[in-house]
Amino acid sequence: MAKNTKPNKPPKNQRMAELQKSVAEGSKRLIETEAESRDKLLAMPRPTWRADQATVGEQRDKLEGERREIAQQRIRDPIIAEAIMQVGPLAWPCLLPLVLAGYLIYAMKHTASQDDAVVAELLVTELVSEHPLLLGPPPTQQALLPKAEAEPVQ
Repeated sequence: MAKNTKPNKPPKNQRMAELQKSVAEGSKRLIETEAESRDKLLAMPRPTWRADQATVGEQRDKLEGERREIAQQRIRDPIIAEAIMQVGPLAWPCLLPLVLAGYLIYAMKHTASQDDAVVAELLVTELVSEHPLLLGPPPTQQALLPKAEAEPVQ
């Protein structure tokens, strides 16, 4: 029975020889292809080489510039994000009075009546007049000085 199974299988040496033969053919094709490409490269005129080298150099410089920009952006973006996170909670209380004032101005313009215009005119007149009737006289310079300096020196 053991003798019946042996003739069906090819011997190991024969399979190894076939593998070596296919590897040798592949190597031979690789060498031929490399020789052809080398011949084509040598057949090209030299100025074409330089133009290709210049193009490759320009592309490399452009790629390096993009890499630097990305590196700077990676450094800058977390700093900006952290600044926004730190300033954000502080910005709301600061912006709230401005938003309120803007809303009041908007509401005044859209709901202004004749009476509001008269009152506004009266207040402006009082503020710019030399002798206001409602607000009293403007403070003098002596009234602004401390009491020790307000007394005349003799």
